[in-house]
Amino acid sequence: MVRENIARTSSRRCAAAAVLCAVAAAGCNRPGGVAEQANPTAATLGICIGGPGVCIADPGSAPADCSQDDTVDTLVVESFDDYNSSTTNSAQDLYTYTDGTSALSFETYGHTLANNLQTGWEPPVTEAPDSIAKCHTHPASYYRGVLHAFGGPFLGWGGGLGVSSAKLNGRLGVHYAEQRGTGLTATGASIGDAGAATGDPFAPKDNCCVNALMVTDGGTPCVMTQDPRYAAVCPPADSEYAVATAAIDVSQYDGVSFWARRGPNSQAGIRVMVGDKYTDDDLNYLALTEEANTGQPQPTYCHRNRECDCLNHQECTAIPLQTLNDDLAAQNPGNVTMIMGTESATNLVSVCGTVPPAGWNPLNSCLNNELECVGTGGGPSFCCDVSNCNSVYAAFPCDQLPNTGPFADAGMVHGDPQFYGRPCTPYQFPNGVGGSYCYDPATDPPPWPSTELCGDFWMVTVDLTTDWQFFKVPFTNLRQQGWAKRQPKLDLTSVSVVRFSWDTGWIDYWIDQVSFYREKSGNAGAQ
Repeated sequence: MVRENIARTSSRRCAAAAVLCAVAAAGCNRPGGVAEQANPTAATLGICIGGPGVCIADPGSAPADCSQDDTVDTLVVESFDDYNSSTTNSAQDLYTYTDGTSALSFETYGHTLANNLQTGWEPPVTEAPDSIAKCHTHPASYYRGVLHAFGGPFLGWGGGLGVSSAKLNGRLGVHYAEQRGTGLTATGASIGDAGAATGDPFAPKDNCCVNALMVTDGGTPCVMTQDPRYAAVCPPADSEYAVATAAIDVSQYDGVSFWARRGPNSQAGIRVMVGDKYTDDDLNYLALTEEANTGQPQPTYCHRNRECDCLNHQECTAIPLQTLNDDLAAQNPGNVTMIMGTESATNLVSVCGTVPPAGWNPLNSCLNNELECVGTGGGPSFCCDVSNCNSVYAAFPCDQLPNTGPFADAGMVHGDPQFYGRPCTPYQFPNGVGGSYCYDPATDPPPWPSTELCGDFWMVTVDLTTDWQFFKVPFTNLRQQGWAKRQPKLDLTSVSVVRFSWDTGWIDYWIDQVSFYREKSGNAGAQ
C-alpha cells in the first residue's frame, strides 16, 4: 500500500490499537500525522504534530512534477539515497541541533521512530514515497530515501540541520598528520564516506582528498577527485587553513536547490542558510585551533563567546562526579563507562539544575570517559561555570588541546583552546545586557559585542506546501538577519555549510536532493 493511501484505513485500525494512538480522534498516526500502517514495529509511533485535538492525518502529496529540475545542472550535497543498505539508511554527514525543548524525530527506512536525544549526527532516512521516488535519477538498485524530520513544540528558538562543507572538501581529515607531533587528534580522520558501506557515489564526500585515510605525515599528499564537477569546487590547497580544509568554492553555481514538502500540521516556513568564512563559527574555531597548535597566526573574520551561566534562570549546581556516574549507571545498566576522574567529595561538576536532564549522554564520543557538556538532542550545554568553559567545541568533539604552550599541563584533554582553563566571569556590556562568560580579565579581551559575533548566516525563508515542489534559492536572494556581525556580501569562494532551520512551534518536513545548482545554457536568469 502506498503511503498516500494509508489514511483511508486509519479509522478501522484505531479500534484495535487505540491504546497506542496519541490522539484517538485523529486516527492512529504515523510520524508527522500520516496514518499508521499495520506494522507491529511501528505501532508506538503515535506522535501528533500540532498537539492533541489538532493533528490530522497526512493525505500525502500529489505526484511530483519531475520536470521542474530539468532546467538546471546540480552538484549534489545530500541525496538521502543509499546504494548498499535497506535497513541502516542514514543522511550521511548531516548534523542536527535544537533549542533542547523538544526531541527532533525521524522516520526510518523501516517506518519506525528515531530521535536525536542521544546524538545529533547522521539521522535515519525513510523510503521515498511514490510521489517523489520517480524523480530520483539514481539506478534502480539504489534504496531511494528522503529525510522526514518532525517534532515539537519547540519553545525556545527552534532548531536546524545541515551539512558542513568540510565533508565535501575532505582535507580536514588529514590535518592530524600535520599536527600529530603536538597532540591534536584527527578531526574527521575517518571521513572517507565516498568509499564507506553506506556512502553515496552520486553525492560524494572527501572530494579534495579522496585518499584522506592514506595521507601520512610528510608522505603522500592529498589527491583530488577525478570528477571534474567536484574537483572544481576545491579551494587552493595553499589557502588560509580553515578555508583550505573546511570550505568549498561554489562561485560557478547560482544557488541552493532541493525538493521538499510539509505535513498538514507543520509550520509552513523553513529557512535556507549558507555560511562562509566571514560568518561561520566553525571556521573561526578551526583557525584558532590551528593557531594554538602551530603558533602561526591565522586570519579570523568574526568572533565567538561562550556563556557559562544557565539558561532560563536555572541554578548552577556543583555535583560530585560520583553522583553523575551513579546517574549514568542507572540509565545504562550493564553497559557503563564511567566519567574519568577521581570520585571524591571535592571533585565536582557544575550542571544546570539539580539533576542531569533525562536522556542525557554526557560522554565524549571520541574518548568515552571524558565529560562532554553538549546538551541532549543537540541542545544547549547542560554544564555551567568552569565545567562548561572546559568542554569541547560541539562540532569537533574529537579535538585535543595541543600539548604545548599554555596547554602543556592539560594532559592533552579534549577542549576548545579559546575557552579551556578560563574562569567563568560576570560581564556587563555597555548597553546593560550582561551574563557570565569564559574569559580571564587579566589576559583576555572582554566578551565580544553582538556586532562582532559569528553565526549570522546568509538566509531566506521559503514556504512549503503539502505537495512536493522543487525549490531554487538563488544566492542573490540571501540576506543576513542582522543579529551578529554584518558582512558586505556572501563569499562564494569559501562556502562552509548549507543548513535548514525553523522557528518555534511544530515541524513536519520532508526534504530530498539538496544540491548547489546552476541554470543550463539558454536558461540563465530563470528562477
